[in-house]
Amino acid sequence: MIDGAIEIGWHGVRLVMLPDRCVWLPDAGSVLVADMHLGKPASFRAMGVPVPEAVTGRDLHRISALLGITGAKRLIVLGDLIHDAAALQQRTLDAVRAWRGSLGSIEINLVVGNHDRRARTCEPLGVRALGDRAVVGGVVLTHEPPRIDQEPTLCGHIHPVVSVGDGPRRVRSACFWFGGMTGILPAFGSFTGGQLVACEGAAVFAAGERSVVPVTRAAGALCVGDSDGIAAETAYDRL
Repeated sequence: MIDGAIEIGWHGVRLVMLPDRCVWLPDAGSVLVADMHLGKPASFRAMGVPVPEAVTGRDLHRISALLGITGAKRLIVLGDLIHDAAALQQRTLDAVRAWRGSLGSIEINLVVGNHDRRARTCEPLGVRALGDRAVVGGVVLTHEPPRIDQEPTLCGHIHPVVSVGDGPRRVRSACFWFGGMTGILPAFGSFTGGQLVACEGAAVFAAGERSVVPVTRAAGALCVGDSDGIAAETAYDRL
């Protein structure tokens, strides 16, 4: 098992969550991330907001590290690979192309998200677009959560965040959220906001700095291993 990761059995699928906000599907040889929003710093700089370009480079390095740790042969982005058209500055394009070249034969697929439609680029970056929906390893992949919860679906778009702890010990953490047949991945991009999600009736896992932590009892019950029964009141100390 990868350090800090948690494996769950979800609708017959073996799924591993890693602290760096990704899902590894071992049986499909694929790493899934959502909402990278590459080039967002360039978009903000174009509006006069001083944001360091290094953010994009760090996120690309994180992806490379995850692919190395898992040995994945394929990276699938669940939408919003690129932030918008203004993000496609030459500097950003050069960085993404160099990164893509460094990955060799690893396949990169994109489930198209709302921001990708605005950016209107994909193939020039060595990324294969799968359209709005794909099926991999028995799981449906989309960008936005489905309107009808009827088949196992992994998606992004929401940028889910959970609040853990009380008073001065309260912290917000990006999280993995599972409810019914829908699983929502945290936003992968470093320069992205987050939306608080409800924990009641859901299995919620906080993506801590060093480990993934079950926040709800429903989450603990899904774990493969000895994490059963972890309650929200104990999650803070493990983030």
